[in-house]
Amino acid sequence: MSDHYQSKPTGSGAADPLYPSTFFAKVPAEVLAPAAHSGPLAMSHAEFRVFVALCRFRGPARVVNPARTTLTNMTGLTPNNVSRATKGLQSKGWLTIHYVEGKKCREVENYELHLPEGTRLPAKASKGTDKET
Repeated sequence: MSDHYQSKPTGSGAADPLYPSTFFAKVPAEVLAPAAHSGPLAMSHAEFRVFVALCRFRGPARVVNPARTTLTNMTGLTPNNVSRATKGLQSKGWLTIHYVEGKKCREVENYELHLPEGTRLPAKASKGTDKET
């Protein structure tokens, strides 16, 4: 990975072991659930890494626009493997790739993140309903 994505030494010159990276992502709990890693919606290791990297750029909207080079640096994957992973995620319903219109070659404009049907976690029980009687 690029040095840009590595933590900088702190204090005595050693990196803080509790915070090994300067980048964190808010990842939906559904991505960590068993449905995301088994069955027809299962993410490969590379797809999981790319999805988490895409989540790093997510704001209030589900649309993100990192360059493929950025995703390559963040995930440690080759550019071709990043493209394979995004296409795999799209085929499984985890994201939609939007392309720039009118270009000869297909250039990615942005990615829209999704939670496919079948990955939604059950709604949490209201407070006090899970007590033993």
